[in-house]
Amino acid sequence: MTAVARSAHQVASDAFEHLRGCQEILQQLEALLIALKESSPEHSNQSRLASLGAFVAMDHANSVDCFIEDYEHLLVEGGAQ
Repeated sequence: MTAVARSAHQVASDAFEHLRGCQEILQQLEALLIALKESSPEHSNQSRLASLGAFVAMDHANSVDCFIEDYEHLLVEGGAQ
């Protein structure tokens, strides 16, 4: 592997680490909002807002996971060529 290829691979690896960190933070936010919802009065504005926030956090965490899988797949395919 050339120095340029190693450098590009390292940049990609660093980017994946940042994406994984982002995914982890979103999962923690989801868990926090679920806990808030469970401790809120049923059908209250606070409960509904926490539920919506948990859904958005979960959806974004899932999107980030898909990005990671797709980009890793592209990186492996590109390296094999």
